[in-house]
Amino acid sequence: MTIIGIGGAMALAIAGYFILKTQTNGAADKLACLKNCRIKATLYIVTLLSIIILAFTGFWATIITGEPSTGYLLMLHCTAAGGFCLALPLSLIISAEKKRFVLGDFSPGLRFVGVSKMCFWIFVLAAIPVILSIILSMFPLLGTAGQEFLYQTHRFCALLLVMAGLIYLGFSQ
Repeated sequence: MTIIGIGGAMALAIAGYFILKTQTNGAADKLACLKNCRIKATLYIVTLLSIIILAFTGFWATIITGEPSTGYLLMLHCTAAGGFCLALPLSLIISAEKKRFVLGDFSPGLRFVGVSKMCFWIFVLAAIPVILSIILSMFPLLGTAGQEFLYQTHRFCALLLVMAGLIYLGFSQ
């Protein structure tokens, strides 16, 4: 399921990239924003790097061995999670105003803008249980069944987060 989900999201992201590449040329605007907003760009880079490290370390063991992460892979995953938990909310706060829905987002000429915004908000909503499920599992509040539930919630919401993030990157302008 993980391979199918990530593979499908990557295919949609690539398709979205090529569709938007033929329609718009906003690369100059993005470059100007990155040059003028160094703090914002640094924050986005830290967020993106932490997501890449977390996705790699989180899904590598599951895809290759079929077992949960252990050892150094798990330690790297937990280390990158700190950067993710700090940088992601700040990045989302900075981006949320631009990503709010307006009336014409899904009109025929702008439907990919709506897809991008929808994936952004799915990403935001998936990030909440990804973070909270692991934080709650660190406290002795739930029994064995509760710990298993939190672990599975973390896994599937992380898969949803990565899929939405990939599609968002493909359909971003």
